[in-house]
Amino acid sequence: MVLAASTLTVMAGTTISPIINLMRMGLQISSTQVAFIITTHSLVVALSSPVIGRVIDLVGTRKPLVAGLVIYGVGGSAGYFIDSYLEILLSRIVLGLGVSAIFVTISVIITDLFDGPDRDLMMGRRVSANNFGGIIWPILGGSLGVYSWQFPFLVYLVALPIAAIALWCVSETHINRGRIKSEDGESVGRIFKANPVLFAILGLVLLTTIGIYTIVIYLPQLLEKLGIASSLTIGLFISAMTLASGTTSFLYAKIKSEVSYRTIFMGATFLWVTAFTSI
Repeated sequence: MVLAASTLTVMAGTTISPIINLMRMGLQISSTQVAFIITTHSLVVALSSPVIGRVIDLVGTRKPLVAGLVIYGVGGSAGYFIDSYLEILLSRIVLGLGVSAIFVTISVIITDLFDGPDRDLMMGRRVSANNFGGIIWPILGGSLGVYSWQFPFLVYLVALPIAAIALWCVSETHINRGRIKSEDGESVGRIFKANPVLFAILGLVLLTTIGIYTIVIYLPQLLEKLGIASSLTIGLFISAMTLASGTTSFLYAKIKSEVSYRTIFMGATFLWVTAFTSI
């Protein structure tokens, strides 16, 4: 169930990426405006994640996960029922709250339940599931987009049955941990001061996210200029990236057992630079 929910985080943007050009025409908006539809939820995730983390410390993981899945389904699918640009932006804000709750909660569940090599394995499987979902959802979204630019928004409803399953089978893993305070009242500032490498790690995460959304937002528009207008075909292009990423993530535990984090970072950075230069 945790891995199934993991696929929803990447789905938030990639499901409607193949219909960017159709949304732009259907809503009569600019390329910049349609880009906001794709990325608004990410801004909400960035702003709300610390709050979600605090909520998890107070009430545990089960309730935020189920609530996040419900909010995700409602906010994501709202795009099918509305055809106003501002209303869709508001629905993407709601979606972002759901994404934040799902992403943070799953991270906490994995770190609570696993340690050492088992944690590396589960983190790899989590990202792999995330990316394999990124293969399925763009193709499905592109297929539905052939009929109407609003149909792909219905895909977000898949979160609702997952919420029902989570309510039934997910047990609490984090209860009362928020009441345990460190002896020196450790703050975020102290954590960064003691571990300055966190700045580099978070910087790489930021650059990776920018890179992903650059592809998701601008590749469909580039393909349109090259004469490739089918939303299904565009979905296949988006899926090719996540197929490669999902395969690598599936092998992450084995890769990590052979090489260091530094080597992984350097190799990944080289691949990103090579790919963008080629495009």
